[in-house]
Amino acid sequence: MKALIAHADDELVKWGWQPGEGRTLPPLNHKEFKEAWITWLKNGAYAPSN
Repeated sequence: MKALIAHADDELVKWGWQPGEGRTLPPLNHKEFKEAWITWLKNGAYAPSN
């Protein structure tokens, strides 16, 4: 769990918020993403098959 939470701060993940010219930013900022990521992990990290 700690490693997955730390992954949210990985340089490659953070690159999503500095994607470069002509690329679209994610719909939420990094702080909001990390909060949602932690919530998702703590609630079982459910991923539907479809």
